[in-house]
Amino acid sequence: MNQFYINHPVKIGLGNTYVFESNVSEEISPNYFTQKKYIRDVEIHFLKKHKELYHYHILCTKFDFSDQDTAIGFFLKKISYLFDEIDLYADEENNIVKLNNFITLKLRWKELQMKLWETNKGSEVENYFRQISNLLEDEGKVIKFLTGYNMFGLYFNGQTGQYSEDGKKTRKISEEKMEYLHKKNSSEEKITIKMRTSEDIDENLTEGISIYEKGVLKENFVKITENNCQIKYSLLWVG
Repeated sequence: MNQFYINHPVKIGLGNTYVFESNVSEEISPNYFTQKKYIRDVEIHFLKKHKELYHYHILCTKFDFSDQDTAIGFFLKKISYLFDEIDLYADEENNIVKLNNFITLKLRWKELQMKLWETNKGSEVENYFRQISNLLEDEGKVIKFLTGYNMFGLYFNGQTGQYSEDGKKTRKISEEKMEYLHKKNSSEEKITIKMRTSEDIDENLTEGISIYEKGVLKENFVKITENNCQIKYSLLWVG
């Protein structure tokens, strides 16, 4: 079998800084598009290896939303701070498997919810609060949420571990969706992994490409096309 693993820093506690970006482009009517951009600066620190699990600490140091000057944009930015610090374990394939600060997240949400209630009212706000409260009832739901491309799924992407001799690997994302990975050694120090999904609905497609240098993830780009909406997610190593 063909194996590939992340090269963790020799000195425990050191990490990598990335810029995560999400671009949402939607066709409202023929030849008329709306576009929104969300950017985060994220520090990902490897703390230790415990048996077969890898301990990470994630810290979001900056948020920049294109619509943050609007009421809804400002509200969403405030909500984002709830997940600005995450302590987790990932497995050998770099999938999130456990949250160490799950209880802390629940307590932070109760405090943040009370503050936001003071200036935000209405059925839409109530519905949004209800969704977050339901999410935080179950650790598994939160892990699935954090694995989304709009959160930290560009880094914790399940791309490490065992590959077949031809560099291919298949991951089951859900009952309806499979992910097909193809790893190529571009040079002695550089590895490229191409990703593509198949879904029941033909017009919905997810595809991407990741670049690793010396075992460190340097870039990851994912594009999702769903009906009249196109979403582009990117990760870029900056230090």
